[in-house]
Amino acid sequence: MSSKHAKENKLSITKIVCIIIICIAIIAVIIYFATKDVTKDDTKNITAETNTVETTIENTENPDIESNETSNEKTTPNNDNDSVANFGADITDDESKAIDLVKKHRGKESDVYYTIDGKKGDIYSVVVRNEKTTAAIMFYSVNITTGEVKEQ
Repeated sequence: MSSKHAKENKLSITKIVCIIIICIAIIAVIIYFATKDVTKDDTKNITAETNTVETTIENTENPDIESNETSNEKTTPNNDNDSVANFGADITDDESKAIDLVKKHRGKESDVYYTIDGKKGDIYSVVVRNEKTTAAIMFYSVNITTGEVKEQ
């Protein structure tokens, strides 16, 4: 009888081990397919996000100032050493003076930079732009002879 009892115990242990292995295999398959679907959905979302572009164009004109339509936009960042970043064109002393007058008018700010948008005579158009988005924050007419700064 003890031999029969030992065979039954061995048989039940084998059944339990088989059931555990089958459960682990089922869980592994579920996790694999769940992860695969999420990865596929994430890839679709990333592709959709990269294909979406929002463009906002703000058109403001001042008849007193000629527009500077070239891609050589002159800029100066708002930092303490007043280094000048320009894109293909040299910034003149008068342009630098116009930007400095706007900086003095606005006070010390971070996360902005200044561009020269145009000039007519001694009057310069200076644009204050957001450093992160490059969006125009404010437009100024600056008379470098009199030092007068006007919001446009």
